Amino acid sequence: MNFSTALLKSPGVWVVPMALAVLVSRIQGTEESGEGYHTAVTLMNISSVTFIAPLVALSAAWEGTKLRYARILTMPRSRSMLRILTAPMAVSVAPAALILTLFTMFDGPAVGSADWLLIMSGVVTLTAWGLLGLGFGCVMPPVVSLPLAMLLPAVWLIFARVYEPLWLRHLTGAWTGCCFTNQTIATEPLAAAVIFNLGVGLAGILLCWAATLRLRRPNSIRGITFLTICVLASITLVAANLVKDFGYSPGVPRKDATICDGLVPELCMWDEHELVRGEVRHTLDEAASAWNAAGVTMPERFDEGVEVAAEGHVPLVIQGTAPSEYWLSSFAFAMTNRTCPDGVVMGEAQGSSQDGLAAMGWLLVVAGEDPADVLNESTPPAAEKLQELLASGGDASLWVNSVIEQRDECS
Repeated sequence: MNFSTALLKSPGVWVVPMALAVLVSRIQGTEESGEGYHTAVTLMNISSVTFIAPLVALSAAWEGTKLRYARILTMPRSRSMLRILTAPMAVSVAPAALILTLFTMFDGPAVGSADWLLIMSGVVTLTAWGLLGLGFGCVMPPVVSLPLAMLLPAVWLIFARVYEPLWLRHLTGAWTGCCFTNQTIATEPLAAAVIFNLGVGLAGILLCWAATLRLRRPNSIRGITFLTICVLASITLVAANLVKDFGYSPGVPRKDATICDGLVPELCMWDEHELVRGEVRHTLDEAASAWNAAGVTMPERFDEGVEVAAEGHVPLVIQGTAPSEYWLSSFAFAMTNRTCPDGVVMGEAQGSSQDGLAAMGWLLVVAGEDPADVLNESTPPAAEKLQELLASGGDASLWVNSVIEQRDECS
């Protein structure tokens, strides 16, 4: 059999168009931040292993059944088990891993700034489940190994991210809850996922070992199966200990600093948004002029790197890929809303979040937005309060300032 025939007969090659379809479908959504932030883009693509890994495991199990029925692992042989398993693993895992890597490297904001550590974690996940699928194929008949290789990674990768405890999702190697532009993925979830998937891969290697001639005796197979379970359980405990204190998101604050322009009010943005800084600055200048004229208290700095408003610095979320009219909403939202630290609730001084929405709507109207459009996009009771503010004339700024002043108060 020549190389081209072997390639066409490999199920791993047929995984490629399905893997590509999964990745392309991810473009239709948005990453957690919606910002075009390269880490979030990379993580969204890596999370596609949820759907690709079961296909890789199925392909590897198919290759394992070929070895099983050809008795390659049980007959006397001159090649080592490593050399024998390398070829089926390569044709099962490499095509999908290559597609995942190339797609992520050239996916919009990730171009030129792809996080190779994250990409490699995705490759490790695919390889681990491929090894486990290969092990199933080597020790079980196809009627058992093929469905099991397909369903086990699918059930784990999907359901572990749905049910409690929340830290279970960090063992999968697929994260859809990270990251906002002021966050990056923490080291612990990344390490835990790699450790767990290495355990999955080791379990697959042990199953392949169980298929060799000298371990075909029933007692030996049972012993290897028990050892496989113990190894996987032990590694899972180690990985779980790293993430047991994490909730839904694996995100932590970014360590690098935003770039500030030194103007008044100061605008600080992440480097990935430098291309739109001039337009964003123009939007802020026009809005600030209108709000100052209306008697609104302005913060000293709008900063994408700030998480909690304090000392005149307010958190800003800029949609770098969005139309400019959305940036005005970002500034109005930053002016009138606050984010308290995790585990801290907002005090009663600011009132309900509807007050912030009503104040935000008023700021948009003052900055030039059509009052009818702003009212149509508002929901009761914020819309009712906004109508009251628009009818009150200059007195509205006093109430809006009271909302702004309480923006950085958390209890």
